[in-house]
Amino acid sequence: MAWTARAEKRVELPSAEFVFCGFGITAPEFGWNDFEGIDVKGKIIIAMVNDPGFYDATLFQGRSMTYYGRWTYKFEEALRQGAAGCLVLHNTAAASYGWNVAANHTGPNLALYDEDTRNAGTLALKGWLHEDGCRKLFKAAGMDFDAAMAAAKRPGFRAFPLKVRSNIAMDVEYEINETCNVAGVLPGTDLKDEAVVFSAHWDHFGYSTPDETGDPIYNGASDNGSGMAAVLLLAKKYAQLPQRPRRSMLFLIPTLEESGLFGSEFYCSHPVFPMDKTAACINFDCIAPEPLTHDVVVLGGGATGLDAYITAAAGAQGRYVVFNDDNSDGWFFRSDHFNFVKKGVPAVVIEYGSDLVDPSRPNKYPRSMWYHKPSDEYREDWDFAGTIAHVNMMFSVGLSVANADRKPSFTNK
Repeated sequence: MAWTARAEKRVELPSAEFVFCGFGITAPEFGWNDFEGIDVKGKIIIAMVNDPGFYDATLFQGRSMTYYGRWTYKFEEALRQGAAGCLVLHNTAAASYGWNVAANHTGPNLALYDEDTRNAGTLALKGWLHEDGCRKLFKAAGMDFDAAMAAAKRPGFRAFPLKVRSNIAMDVEYEINETCNVAGVLPGTDLKDEAVVFSAHWDHFGYSTPDETGDPIYNGASDNGSGMAAVLLLAKKYAQLPQRPRRSMLFLIPTLEESGLFGSEFYCSHPVFPMDKTAACINFDCIAPEPLTHDVVVLGGGATGLDAYITAAAGAQGRYVVFNDDNSDGWFFRSDHFNFVKKGVPAVVIEYGSDLVDPSRPNKYPRSMWYHKPSDEYREDWDFAGTIAHVNMMFSVGLSVANADRKPSFTNK
């Protein structure tokens, strides 16, 4: 499953050589370098999805995926290494989703556009490689696929060429379009040049083939109508305060989250408030329907000065906080707050709790029923008790951050 982000009518890689690069990771803090001793310039690398900790709990952060495990990182590192292309080797367990998700790339693939270079500085080839296809490639090279996979999961692995080549040519149809982020600012008082950001993406998937009910529209009521509603509600609540917060409040509703966090990436490169003047980002994604729970799960917690504010606000509601819940699926890296983290801004996203206040009222609409499906529609029997509690909690957190003498910082990057 291959594509390109280059605005060229044809992309050609004649006699391209393939190199197996294990996980395709350069992580000095974990003592890991899959590229040591090999030159991949102009070549196509094959990189396994996830990171070594998925297979060995003593490596990296164990089952809690680091950003090195995300397929987007594989492309970024391949480009830094000078490769011409990168194919991410799919594995259902390690990716946390089946090949059908990777196969969705058959439609239009979006990217931010550089008018000066026409994206010539991006990888010529990006894509996913099915495990069956990779086995065939190894067989053609006369190499043992299973032995290579086992070696790549152990420290000390070194990338190696497969000694097979391919003539690759893609005819490209592309359009250059314009879309927008939406934002509003509530100016602060004595610290108005600094800001607290509340974000929630407005895009979804439009429409596709009808589901079993005949509905072709991806309505996106939870993902992410609920997040936008939270941001708008917070904007209203802050605007109604008798005294404005010290720092400004930026209510950001970016686009293209579903396509690769492009809207927030663009914002973080062209911010209203400089990143070093941005105190925090509080992001909302899929926050309804949610019943009330005793626990508050915070992805991105346990690592910044936001922790104390969140713990205090949850405690005021009689609830407790679980920081850095299982991130084996890399969820922390899959929403807009992460672009702020990459710029050094403390950021969090709230996730579903499991310790129900009323066990007789479980969530009637678990994520698997509606996530990225036309069935993500508003229903009159949605339970908003947990959702509203979260919004009120983050109202308190945002106000505390806005009025504090100092911006929160990272305690553990």
